[in-house]
Amino acid sequence: MDQLRSHYGTFPTRVTRWMFQVGSLWFAAVLLMLWLVAMAYATVYESAQGTERALWTFYGSWWFTALLALLCLNIFAAVVARVPFNRHQIGFVLTHLGIVITLTGAAVTGLFALDGQLGLVEGQSGDEFRLGDREALFVRDLSDDRTDSWPLDSAVSGGFDPKRPDQPQTIVTGSATIDVVEYIPNTLADASADDVRIPAVKVKLTAGGDDEAQTLQLDKYRSRRISLDGVPLELTYSNLTVSLGFDVKLNRFRIGYYPGGRRPRSFESQVTVTDPATGAAFDRIISMNHPLSHGGFTLYQSSYRLDGRQAVSFLSVSRDPGQPIAFAGYIMTMVGMVVVIVTRMRQHSARAAAHESAPVSLQGNGQHRLQTQSASNRARATQAARIDHEQADMIESAKK
Repeated sequence: MDQLRSHYGTFPTRVTRWMFQVGSLWFAAVLLMLWLVAMAYATVYESAQGTERALWTFYGSWWFTALLALLCLNIFAAVVARVPFNRHQIGFVLTHLGIVITLTGAAVTGLFALDGQLGLVEGQSGDEFRLGDREALFVRDLSDDRTDSWPLDSAVSGGFDPKRPDQPQTIVTGSATIDVVEYIPNTLADASADDVRIPAVKVKLTAGGDDEAQTLQLDKYRSRRISLDGVPLELTYSNLTVSLGFDVKLNRFRIGYYPGGRRPRSFESQVTVTDPATGAAFDRIISMNHPLSHGGFTLYQSSYRLDGRQAVSFLSVSRDPGQPIAFAGYIMTMVGMVVVIVTRMRQHSARAAAHESAPVSLQGNGQHRLQTQSASNRARATQAARIDHEQADMIESAKK
C-alpha cells in the first residue's frame, strides 16, 4: 500500500490495487512455474505419444491458451502499473510490450492462420488445398456432378478420443437429411492391414418422406455411393478445402540423389502459376529452401510419394496474418533488452564513480582539519612559550 501511495501520490483506487496485484512479480512467478511444468510434461508426453497428439492434448488445449493469456495480462499490467514512466524504465517497457505483442501475434495465428497441403502429379493443376486441422463432409450429386461441403463441428470430429454427442450435427441436402452421430478416431482402413488405422464418422441418412433411417460409416478419404430418394449421391469424409484464388500446375518433379547411391538429396517442383482473373502466368521452382509466395499464400516443398513410376509432390500451403505481428514483437523485445543492459551499465558506472569520489572528498576534509589543528597548536605553543619567557624575566627582575 505504501508503494502505491508513493507511486501515485494519492490513496490508490480499486483498479490501481488490482493492476498492481495482477502485474506483481509473485503472480508472474506462479504463472511461469505452471507454464514450465506444463512444457516439461508436454515434452515427455510428445516423445512417448508423438507430436500430433501432443499438439492436440497440450499446445492446442483451452487451458494452455488460458495460461498464456494470463501471462500476457500479467506483463501488460506490470507495464501499465508503472505509468508515468521515467527514462530509466524505457528498456523495461520495450521488453515487456514486445512480449505482449509476440503473444498477440501468436493469438492472431491461432485464430486466423490457414495451414494445409496440396498434392499434385506431373501435368495436374490445382486451385484449392486441404486444411490439416479442419474436417468436412462432402456430398456430390452424381446426377448433375455438383459437390457441396459442410464443415464438421469439433463436437463430432477431430481428436484422439471417440465422440458421441447428445445433439448430432444435422446436414440438409435437397430432400435428404444427414445426421453425424459418432466419431471414431481409429478404425481399420483395410481388413488385411491391421496396423493401418484412420478416423471415421457414422452418419444417419433419412430420405424426404421416409421415416426409416439407414446408418453408414464413412472412413476418412474414402467415398461411399448411395441412393437417397432416387438421387445418386457420393459421400466423402475428408479435410476442408480452401480456394487459393489462383491455379498451380506441376510441370515437372525432380529428385536429386547423392553421388554413387539412390539416397535422395533434394527434391523440387517446377510449377506454373496462373491468375484466372487476369490470365497472367509465370513459372517458378519450389524447393525446400525456396518457397513460393503469391496471393497471400506461401507454398513450401514439404514431401513426395512415389506411386509406381509416378511421383506425387506435396506442397505445404500456409497463410499466417500473425507472423508480422510476432516478428515485430521479437524485434521490440530484443531492442528493449539491449536498452536495459545499456541502462544498467550506465547506472553502475555512475554509482562506481560516486563511490570512488566520496573517499577522496573525505580525505581532503580530514587533511584540512589536521592542518588547521596543527596550526592552532603551534600558535598556542608559541604563545605559551612567550608567556613563560615573560614570567621568567619578571622573576629575574624581582630578584635583583
